[in-house]
Amino acid sequence: MSGPPAGGFGSNAPLEPELGRTKNPYPRRSPLHTLFPILGSLALAGGGLAVLARHHIERARTAEARVHLREIAIMAEASYKRDGQFCPSAGAVPKELSHSDFYQSTLNEWEPYACLGFHLDAPQWFQYRYESTGTTFRAIAIGYVGENHEERMLVATGKIEAGAIVLDVPDAP
Repeated sequence: MSGPPAGGFGSNAPLEPELGRTKNPYPRRSPLHTLFPILGSLALAGGGLAVLARHHIERARTAEARVHLREIAIMAEASYKRDGQFCPSAGAVPKELSHSDFYQSTLNEWEPYACLGFHLDAPQWFQYRYESTGTTFRAIAIGYVGENHEERMLVATGKIEAGAIVLDVPDAP
């Protein structure tokens, strides 16, 4: 058997006289040649992960409000069934809302919500307010979420329609 033709298979490259072999058509490249694309891909992926993380935090914070508004609506419905009217209005907890930090309320702050049986003992990102006319109610949650601390307001409502209680609450998280 004979070896490859002079100049290599499918190549017309001249032989190098001192070495007696062909030039490598794939020159050796610096390790940085492969490192930079990898780093670029990681930077793009990292940026995407940061966006996903911010989105996840925002959803987690708004989930707090969705869950508690649903609880308030269910408790308001129970109060109507028990007393023949929705519980009276209750003020905002906390009175002032922080733009950047959670709030730890005390049991005393929730005293106006005693008719509903609602209180929070865990830190909260939202301010809660309950307004009632006796035949209608609105439960409101206001908080600052997202990267730019944008104000977010979620509302749950209830009313009596044709003798039945009709609730409208935010979707579950």
